[in-house]
Amino acid sequence: MARNTARSAVRPKLCPSPIHLDAKLILRRAAKEDRDKVVAFVTEIFGGWQGPDNPPARAAFANFASNYFDHVAGAHHPTADWESWTVVMDGDRLASCMASIPQTWTYGDGVDPNSPRVAFTVLRPELVGSDPAYRDKGLIRHQFAVHQAWCTALESPMQIIRGLRSYYRQFGYGYGLAHAGGRFGNVGSAPPASALAGYMCRRATREDVDFLTTTQRHAALRHALAYDWGHDEWMYALEGTYQPHHYYIAEKDGKRVAFFKLDSRWMTKGEAAENDKGTSPDVKRIEIAEGQAWTVVVPAILRWLAERAASELATAISTDSIFQGETECLDPLVVLPANWKYRFECGPQHPAFDVCAKYLPNISEGYAKYTRISLPLLLPTIIPVLEHRLARSPFAFHTGSLTLLNRDRGDAGCVLTFTNGVLTYRAGDAPGDVRFKDRAARGEDVVLFPSTTIVGIVTGYHGVQQVLEMFPDAGACGRGRVLMEVLFPKRDSVGDSAMV
Repeated sequence: MARNTARSAVRPKLCPSPIHLDAKLILRRAAKEDRDKVVAFVTEIFGGWQGPDNPPARAAFANFASNYFDHVAGAHHPTADWESWTVVMDGDRLASCMASIPQTWTYGDGVDPNSPRVAFTVLRPELVGSDPAYRDKGLIRHQFAVHQAWCTALESPMQIIRGLRSYYRQFGYGYGLAHAGGRFGNVGSAPPASALAGYMCRRATREDVDFLTTTQRHAALRHALAYDWGHDEWMYALEGTYQPHHYYIAEKDGKRVAFFKLDSRWMTKGEAAENDKGTSPDVKRIEIAEGQAWTVVVPAILRWLAERAASELATAISTDSIFQGETECLDPLVVLPANWKYRFECGPQHPAFDVCAKYLPNISEGYAKYTRISLPLLLPTIIPVLEHRLARSPFAFHTGSLTLLNRDRGDAGCVLTFTNGVLTYRAGDAPGDVRFKDRAARGEDVVLFPSTTIVGIVTGYHGVQQVLEMFPDAGACGRGRVLMEVLFPKRDSVGDSAMV
């Protein structure tokens, strides 16, 4: 069973000893003295993707790397520092690097708020790259092997990365979390001015941390898999030196009712006149306090977005007056250009989308995050949730077994044993294909999934029947499919689009 080690003060070391890859290249854990070299490397390799003449992108990646590398309480990342990095060195030259960020995530039913939720450590690989002169030498593969060994040492059953399409499949990753996408509207679909009556929106501060933590954890109940933001994570998000987005508090008559996250950029007058994109800052996340109504809070925030955007384009109105509600804003239908839009990039499913469809009429397509899981670590950890689902199904108090096999890996799979509704886990003991055929012939409860498709099933990203229909080499016999659908129903599991 996995333990939550993400916030542990003492934890196993990444890459305990240097590894000589050849006569020149050495893979090792980064040292504090590598900071400037790593930041310069990341700035060049990743900032350069945005074009050679893009100072903001280069500055953003430099800040990104330094915050994952440094460790200053309250200002830098709460769970990562230089010991979360590996570097591949050719003498004094940095050839390749990679970081893994420990985080705490929780797993629950995603529908039933009374379901138990279990916490465990997730590692999030970041800033994986090589100098062009050292590519095609397997340096990334060597580093992934080291970082995955660290996952085992940390008892981390899951890793999540947003990266190049298809690239991370070679390291055992598959689609497991929805990423970005959502809904958007424009000037014509903006709520009326009356929607904002009594509401005020302001930047979140450290005094809001308890509200942010409570609201986030309440919102997690509707997700099977959710990132758990604790006090330190919120303090870093609000006051750390790396702030790609800003958090806001919505208040009604002086009472906090919601928080939302925006990117930090507003359209200028010049851009409104010169380009046809007309986009406002995207809402990357929005959650309301328990007891509040989406139908009321969301239109108020959308109206605030329009009026705030209008104020940025109108020199006669100051930003501060918008925050304080001291001055009546210009009507955005008059001030804003016709191409102005607001976006809710909160994933494909969100409570706001259905109840406020007339204000968010257009669909924005998203993507997915790559996820890797260790069934021997994950399944025993989430057994309380699986038993909860079982007890609320026709299989309550079931006695029997379910065998899960993987066709491509050639491993023995695993077995879930049911004894009057109580689950236990054990590793399998026979090669996948032969065992599946034998068990299918005997009518036993068994499922067989190719490659990494089991990842999306366990996280709720894919339904069992969906995978069986998409992949002809998947299979189920006996009551295998039905039991899997009970234990792993399709659920909303979306990673925060800009995690700390």
